[in-house]
Amino acid sequence: MGLSVGPSFDKLTPIVFRKASDLMDTAVPLFSGDKEMTWEGDYSTEALVSWRFSQPFPGTVLAIMPQLHTQDR
Repeated sequence: MGLSVGPSFDKLTPIVFRKASDLMDTAVPLFSGDKEMTWEGDYSTEALVSWRFSQPFPGTVLAIMPQLHTQDR
């Protein structure tokens, strides 16, 4: 549906809302829920989250909730 997310606007990953098994002559089903993705960015204090809707469809992002995995040095 045109939503992409990434660490910068040069490194966006599309978020998939249509399954390969969905019929192409039907509308994409409405979605409400969580989308998980692997983050390609880093963990610096200057890190950013960039997201873009590239198509003219309505959409609302209510929250961005990162799950962090830490390790000892």
